[in-house]
Amino acid sequence: MRIKSHEEIIVDLEDRAAKAFLTKDYDEIRRLTHANVVYKNEAGRIFTSLESMDLMHPEKFHIESLVVTDKMIRIFNNVAITNITNTISGKYMGIDFKGDFIYTRTWTFMNGKWLVIAGTTTKL
Repeated sequence: MRIKSHEEIIVDLEDRAAKAFLTKDYDEIRRLTHANVVYKNEAGRIFTSLESMDLMHPEKFHIESLVVTDKMIRIFNNVAITNITNTISGKYMGIDFKGDFIYTRTWTFMNGKWLVIAGTTTKL
């Protein structure tokens, strides 16, 4: 069996994250994300824990469609930086939205697994 490269592993993890966001698999999101993640959304609001993020509350944030249109991944020893471009539609605070976004995530390899430790969203 061939061992996957770090880049292949990160691609798989990004795919799992996208699927988890779309299907509201909060357990999977928790498995992929450090509990004390730092995240900035497209409005500039900063979150300092996974549970405080709007995406973890379906009454606030609901994705109906998510299509990945581009991926860029860079590996630096035990750190990976990803820029994932998506077209997303859904509801935020009950209001419909649709647009193109870039999600930048910082992954680190710790305790034998890759975890997201930081992220930001930019609306295109």
